[in-house]
Amino acid sequence: MNTFAHDGTLPALPIPTLYSLCSSLPSLAAPLLDEDELAATLSALNDFVNPGGAGEILHQALLDYRDGLGGNASWLRPLWDDMYLNWRGPLPLEMNYFFRFETERLGRDEALPRLILGLARAAGQLGAARLEPESIRTGYQSMDQAQSMLYTRVPASGTDVLLSARLSGRQTIAVLCLGQCYIVPLHDETGGMLTGERLAVELREIRLHAATLPAAPGIAAMTAARREQAAGLRTALLACRRNRLNLAAIERALFMVCLDPAHGSDDELARALLAGPADNRWFDKSLQIIATENNGLGANFEHAGCDAGIWAWLLTKVESELLEQEEAVKKDEPGESGSPALAASASRPGFKHLDWDVSEAVREELHSLRGEFAAKADGIELACGNFPAFGREGLKSLRTSPDAFLQIAFQAAQYAVFGRLRSCYEAVSMRGYAEGRTECARSSTASALAFAKGMQQGEAPGKMGELYRMSERSHPNRLVRCQRGRGTERHIYGLQYTFQQHDPEPGLNEPPALFTDPGWKAI
Repeated sequence: MNTFAHDGTLPALPIPTLYSLCSSLPSLAAPLLDEDELAATLSALNDFVNPGGAGEILHQALLDYRDGLGGNASWLRPLWDDMYLNWRGPLPLEMNYFFRFETERLGRDEALPRLILGLARAAGQLGAARLEPESIRTGYQSMDQAQSMLYTRVPASGTDVLLSARLSGRQTIAVLCLGQCYIVPLHDETGGMLTGERLAVELREIRLHAATLPAAPGIAAMTAARREQAAGLRTALLACRRNRLNLAAIERALFMVCLDPAHGSDDELARALLAGPADNRWFDKSLQIIATENNGLGANFEHAGCDAGIWAWLLTKVESELLEQEEAVKKDEPGESGSPALAASASRPGFKHLDWDVSEAVREELHSLRGEFAAKADGIELACGNFPAFGREGLKSLRTSPDAFLQIAFQAAQYAVFGRLRSCYEAVSMRGYAEGRTECARSSTASALAFAKGMQQGEAPGKMGELYRMSERSHPNRLVRCQRGRGTERHIYGLQYTFQQHDPEPGLNEPPALFTDPGWKAI
């Protein structure tokens, strides 16, 4: 089946009504604000939605914009792209996110090359639209994001652009090790894809090669900079033909593989996946696979082009295929044909080391960037914890939602630390709609606040049970509201965007008070 066969049949993302905004915003704000703050927010909301007021004007303009798109095109898609690509801050720590992989299922020593090759095969299938589209209980999901999952975000003045990787033909990956950059072909001299054993040798040879070289200029550190600074550094590099060819090779590569030294603890691995040394990461790549010498494995993702949900879909497909292959191999007797290939790849490495022409001014700027990024990353408190007492199945046996349980726990922890709730959201997939991305479901409900207060006040177990059940029931209501296209945050963002992008209407020369209200910002 064509990967995108059902996208044209999905419903268009609705625009909630102003009445929906009136009913939802007060309940979102109340748990986070004191009485005076809440009164100010409600006053701003009332002014906004008054007949003939700013809300009606902007809402109608947003409806007209949507109608002009035609078909089932998403009104949010262009706004979303602008929101991300116009971001001028740095990507790491503020935009990018990470996964950690459990390597035991794929074999700890073989997991990295198997994952790389599995993703390469999946990329080829995506390029040919031959992957089965995702379907869940409620129906097929939008596969729009899958069209350009593998890309490089290229910094440019004002607005960045996304360049898609080469999915078919002779695929390559880019590799970073000790700040040195490499390109690795994934196909051998005959055009066939490398074996896992041969790719493993290539990666080991890269580690050995990088260790023999003088310190790298740290080109990758530019991807940790604020976007205008990154654009300036890229422009300086492009002045040299060699650098232009190097950057083009990295941008064509499917993804970046970052080879790190060993990390001794879960905390160290998590910090490496979140940040890592700036000169050994390429944060502009949509996917960076990060592998340590002691078999730690994870990934860091650029967020503009796609969300975590679509990556979870693809990675699950890749893992399932790899496990099926493993079962098939176990049924056959191992052959000896792999030995000559290993020997050949060891003596004739296929990787290419990228040399750069870097001016002293750019070299100094990159050096400063590495120090600034390291200091910023060190300022983040990060700790990994293992909770063996119970998990999802244990919670289900108590007839409670694992998701709601976790969200309520977040609220209780916030209140215990800060003495009040602070805004906390769960991303809700909107891929049931054409070109769908996400909506925000805020878990800071009035009942969650009552539960958190009860914990701190030492309420009796029976009372706490009642408060928990009330909070548990309120959370899915917010999820369902979002899933039905009646979320609040993307709607307000659409209204804000409409004000910013369209010629001011009479009486709308200044932003409505709701858009600058401290209560709305607290949400």
